[in-house]
Amino acid sequence: MIENIEKQFENALERFDESAKTAKEVVESSKSIDLGLDEEKLAGLLDLVDQRINRVATDIRSEMAEERKLIIKHEKKSLMINIGIATMAVVAFIFNKILS
Repeated sequence: MIENIEKQFENALERFDESAKTAKEVVESSKSIDLGLDEEKLAGLLDLVDQRINRVATDIRSEMAEERKLIIKHEKKSLMINIGIATMAVVAFIFNKILS
């Protein structure tokens, strides 16, 4: 059993080493790529991408806030229903004790 675990661990380490080598190769190859853009065009392009990312992030935040509001509303309804059920159970118990 321990040998099995050791073999699995060694295999995992080998796969990790391979993926690390691949990642290093990708980084090295990406450093040598020339996009043919001057700094001003690249800065403009990056600003545009940044604006779009910010816009999408704002949209996602607002959607999440709306979903949270709906969830809270649903939880409040469930809580009120549970309080009502508990109140009715207490009232029924009291009537049962008084009438018996």
